[in-house]
Amino acid sequence: IAGLSMGAGQATQIGAANLDKFAYIAGFSGGGIRLEGDGAIDVNAFNRQVKVFYLSMGTKESIDRFRQTCESLKKAGVKFVSYEAPGTAHEFQTWRKSLYGYAQLLFKDDSSAAGSSRP
Repeated sequence: IAGLSMGAGQATQIGAANLDKFAYIAGFSGGGIRLEGDGAIDVNAFNRQVKVFYLSMGTKESIDRFRQTCESLKKAGVKFVSYEAPGTAHEFQTWRKSLYGYAQLLFKDDSSAAGSSRP
């Protein structure tokens, strides 16, 4: 499941709440998961069940907030991939680059990708 802009928040929340249905979750220009309070994820279960959790944002968007979100995820121990689209705003160019990076992870041959990081 993936979404962009407002749909990014919806996709990441729906994906995290339905780990039995979604193993690949992405938010382009938005999104995140609850780490505390009602609806907070179980980080261990999330990491076990989600193969790719991908978040992206253009560097001309709310990049400081995006970086804070990524830092919070990292501190909580959530496995994720983040991408900052250089020089792009809340626009098609950001989402095009985001989709390209996410697709590389979706269609990767795991047997030949041992030890590799992101595209």
